[in-house]
Amino acid sequence: MIITELCNIIKNEMELAEGRIVIFSGSYNAPYDSEIFVIISQGNSKIIASKNEFDESTNEEVKTVTLYTNFTVEITSKNESAIERKEEIIMALTSQQALEIQEKESFKVFRIGDILDLTFIEGASNLYRYQIPVAISHLKQKRTNVNYYDSFEKTEVIDDE
Repeated sequence: MIITELCNIIKNEMELAEGRIVIFSGSYNAPYDSEIFVIISQGNSKIIASKNEFDESTNEEVKTVTLYTNFTVEITSKNESAIERKEEIIMALTSQQALEIQEKESFKVFRIGDILDLTFIEGASNLYRYQIPVAISHLKQKRTNVNYYDSFEKTEVIDDE
């Protein structure tokens, strides 16, 4: 999954400890300490193209959809780590390691948006919070066995008139 690859890229490039980066779900628990914590969530997808083809070598129908999917990367901390290291998210997503993974997994970081400062949302909690929107271009593909007919019986049409 692309979201898992994004987590791995950021975790490795920023040298984050295990459990410091998660995929957003209702069941994760944010740490109580003051160090960096990264949350990645998946947003909407826009369909760019769709096609069906027949693969003669395998007798399969190949259905492909090209998508742009929006992800959000949030970096938070109760100390100033998020302020000082938020740009490392962008560096991680444009690193050589990220390019190699994108090539291997057939996706492309299409666009990285501005860093949004969401610290004000947290009020008096002293939680530094930044959000970085990321758009990914990728393919989804499904293969299905289908019946293939390469010959047809000759039919005879008789006209009684």
